Amino acid sequence: MKRYLNTYLHTDIRNSVEHFNVLIDGYCRNGEISRAVELLEGMKTNGPAPDIVTYNTLINGFCKIGEVFTARKLMSEISLVNLEPNVITYTTLIDAYCKIQCVEDARSMYDEMTVKGLVPDAVTYTCIMNGLCKSGKVEEAKSVFREMEEVGVVPNHFSYGTLIDSLFKEGNEAEAFAFQGQMVVRGVGFDVVVYTALMDGLFKAGMPNDAENMFQVLLEESQVPNCITYSALISRLCKLGDVNKGELMLQEMEENCVSPNVVVYASTA
Repeated sequence: MKRYLNTYLHTDIRNSVEHFNVLIDGYCRNGEISRAVELLEGMKTNGPAPDIVTYNTLINGFCKIGEVFTARKLMSEISLVNLEPNVITYTTLIDAYCKIQCVEDARSMYDEMTVKGLVPDAVTYTCIMNGLCKSGKVEEAKSVFREMEEVGVVPNHFSYGTLIDSLFKEGNEAEAFAFQGQMVVRGVGFDVVVYTALMDGLFKAGMPNDAENMFQVLLEESQVPNCITYSALISRLCKLGDVNKGELMLQEMEENCVSPNVVVYASTA
């Protein structure tokens, strides 16, 4: 890879910016962020000029390794090269800030993008909702959900799943089921995250049979249970005293090549 990079930087070959963006993305995915930066600097010196995709790719790369403030600094460079951040730029940083529970910084980024006339999409709103829910601000997350609908942005299954999971964790089963009903009415498909949240919530609401039925529906819909799904199911079964069924589910989990976590092993011990 390095020899390939050197060929591009030290010859008169002028490849398209799209080709360089693919290389930068490859370096970022491979954990070689410094090489990605080196390639960006080479583009600024030798061409082709980087575009917004180049910067968004690097910003995402820095966010993925937890260097959010470096990503923010890189974003400030965009306007210096006659480019403008877009919805993807802002959403990437909003998501990263929320993941480190810097929700106020995320909201600041949201305000900045709307002032610039950029229209947040479902992903942007859901990132903010997720950050608020993780900070225990579920009411504020619901307010963001309403705002999302008011401006005509259609919530997706991630939007609903975020609220449903958080409402169940708060013990607000009625409202969680109300959002589930909205999904059904609006034809929003369930994914494994939504099914897992509903299944866990049904157990917490004292409805174990319905929870197990939900797991069966998940399988019938060709959804693939993940470690969190099995963990929720096995943990709840064992707490209800049905250790044998819990152990059978553990066996099924291993047969499906899903690696158990410490919660699963502790539940069946």
